[in-house]
Amino acid sequence: MRRVHARSVPFGVNLLDSAPAEEWQARCRRAEELGYDVIQVPDRLGMIAPFRALVAAAAVTERPR
Repeated sequence: MRRVHARSVPFGVNLLDSAPAEEWQARCRRAEELGYDVIQVPDRLGMIAPFRALVAAAAVTERPR
């Protein structure tokens, strides 16, 4: 039987609400602290702009994709 490691399955979080830059980046840092591997944002009209949000997340985190 193959042993599955606890971290072999990535866990992600969907951040749906827009927020001021400082609050958004604090949410992303918190997601990293909690051990999430992926930060996702929706790509839909009326929602937060995905590219700007992910660039802001990348500026303050190291591990999440």
